Amino acid sequence: MAKLVAAIFIASVFSSYSLAKSNEERAQAVIDTRQGLLKVVGLYMHPMVGMVKGKIEYDATVVEKNAEKIAQLAVMLPDVFAADVRTSGLSSGSLDAAWEDRKDFIEKSRILSLRAQALSESAKESKTMPMKKFGAMGKACKNCHRSYRKK
Repeated sequence: MAKLVAAIFIASVFSSYSLAKSNEERAQAVIDTRQGLLKVVGLYMHPMVGMVKGKIEYDATVVEKNAEKIAQLAVMLPDVFAADVRTSGLSSGSLDAAWEDRKDFIEKSRILSLRAQALSESAKESKTMPMKKFGAMGKACKNCHRSYRKK
């Protein structure tokens, strides 16, 4: 009987360790997904920043496409931030407010999407960078970073 109890105890210890490792791996996958999505947003943003700074020639087709992609990605942000993995102890680069003020987080993501869509639409009709629309989209990015990103 003692051997059975010892075996159950040892099995439960190893199961707990395995589960903890599995939870940590899941938390890391969630964090990697979030950071990956934001890197893709940056991938589409950087060429437009280059155009604004005059380092890249203005290309309305690129702005239209890239802003449209950012609009599509922005609506995914609340989904990839839905899982709260703060208790994992892993560094995510996100402030607690992303979960503590969920409604604001969702609203800021929605505003980014709308402003990116507006930039995309205005790029179709413009021979130069629609600076007001780009600025509005950039402000939406900055507002989210200021509220939810660790520096």
